[in-house]
Amino acid sequence: MLEDPRIGELTDRQYRLYSGVYLKSDDAGRFLANPAYLKGGIFIYRDTALEDIQADLEVIAGKGLINLYQASGQTYGLIASFFDEQTISKPTPSKI
Repeated sequence: MLEDPRIGELTDRQYRLYSGVYLKSDDAGRFLANPAYLKGGIFIYRDTALEDIQADLEVIAGKGLINLYQASGQTYGLIASFFDEQTISKPTPSKI
């Protein structure tokens, strides 16, 4: 993951967000891409605007590191290389 040149192009806040979605994702690499939800879980002690989180998600998606999509009125994300980097010993099916 860290060797990917696209990671090196991220700002520190974007890198924190990208790393954080790994922690917030399920066993299929999917996560709720709601800026308020991500702020509470990743930027809890930071003064980070929701608009900045949304913009950073779009930058990260633009680099092909995550895929953003809509379902049932919500925005979700999928970590593009999740299964290349993670091994889940007892995976739980995704609810997303």
